[in-house]
Amino acid sequence: MGDSCHSEGSMGRLQSLLEETLPGVEVLSVCIGATESQDRSASYFDSISRQVEVACEQLRAEPSLAAGFNAVGISQGGLFLRGLVQRCDGLPMRTLLAFGSPQAGVADVPGCVDEDASATASSDCALMRSLIRQGVYWSWIQNRIVQAQYFKRWDRIDQYLASSAFLADINNERDDDIKPEYAKRIAQLERLVLVRFENDTMVVPRDTPWFSFFDDQGVVRPLREQPIYTQDRIGLRALDEAHKLDFVSLPGNHVKITDEEFTELAQKYLAPAGSPAQSAATPRRRKQMVLGVRM
Repeated sequence: MGDSCHSEGSMGRLQSLLEETLPGVEVLSVCIGATESQDRSASYFDSISRQVEVACEQLRAEPSLAAGFNAVGISQGGLFLRGLVQRCDGLPMRTLLAFGSPQAGVADVPGCVDEDASATASSDCALMRSLIRQGVYWSWIQNRIVQAQYFKRWDRIDQYLASSAFLADINNERDDDIKPEYAKRIAQLERLVLVRFENDTMVVPRDTPWFSFFDDQGVVRPLREQPIYTQDRIGLRALDEAHKLDFVSLPGNHVKITDEEFTELAQKYLAPAGSPAQSAATPRRRKQMVLGVRM
């Protein structure tokens, strides 16, 4: 939220770290807006489905990615990338590394506290919060406010299922509209890495990056106790049983990633074959992608 695809303090920094950590790697940072200002605005005011379509077109048009690539998503960017896997047919994504991403949705409006945010980004965030609190499931808010599209009221599930413009679909939660291709495409990943932050105060519940969420009694249930897993609605159980689903926990608040933490995970999950730090289960990879949207 309030970020752009090449901002020096976040996405640009991570791109540089990838290039330093994995010599010879090619990094593409996906931009949604035509300008930096438009890119920042799109992190609050846009249709996520439209952004997924734009990213799909960009990646399909990039010849260097045709043989396969890895993806890195920061906060809501990791959720959008997962939606990209499910909706963009034939996309050769191999590993998806998602940091602090609200995979199961959020039950409270994300906060705006960011010491690096510009005045414009701060005002956009305040406006987003105000609109969501007025009517998160109003159709025009669902189709325009990014954060509303992954907001999930556990105590108003029927309303959520009827109105959600993004999350209910990509999590295959509508019994009358199950999309089998979503599970098939997720199961084709070589690795899905879900990173949570132990002191996260931005997303509620804290463990939504691990697909944990509230049940109808307000109790947070881990992924393996939920229908999305037991019924394998989007392919997570298939990944898990194939030992391709990893849960990683980092200290600190929301996406407060140190260079050392990011570098270690990049070496483990994204390094080419033969790298000393590479996980034995990770095949050779050359291409990386960083999505220029974060929370």
